[in-house]
Amino acid sequence: MKNKNQGITLIELLIVVAIIALLATQAYPIYQRYIYRTHRQTASADLMAIQQMLTQQYHLNNGSYTLPKNLKPKGNCQTVSPNTSGTPPRYRIQIEITENKQAYTLTAIPCANQRKDHCGTLRLDSNGFKSVLQSGTFIANGQCF
Repeated sequence: MKNKNQGITLIELLIVVAIIALLATQAYPIYQRYIYRTHRQTASADLMAIQQMLTQQYHLNNGSYTLPKNLKPKGNCQTVSPNTSGTPPRYRIQIEITENKQAYTLTAIPCANQRKDHCGTLRLDSNGFKSVLQSGTFIANGQCF
């Protein structure tokens, strides 16, 4: 009776490794886009939460926008939104209130790896207009919000 080896050959192993490598090269960019989109949606939700706080302050202050006391900037590339967690910051949120306190602009500027996202800087104003910075100009872009 002959003993038949019960194993795989080196060629079979190399083919399996090559297939796994091919799948990984296709999957990683898709995963990165998903991560960018998730962080962008968090920043968008943060902007809307701040918008809601500013609107409440507007009604409390008889028609003038003021920065709520619980919104304190935390330094470079730190969001001021209450929705932040212990994860590294992905956006720095700027709040600009006009001198007459009748309007504001909220801007989410990407930090760190989030700068590679195609949407870039997000902006929301007191009229509810959502825009994205592209080629030095803010334009409406529903896909990024």
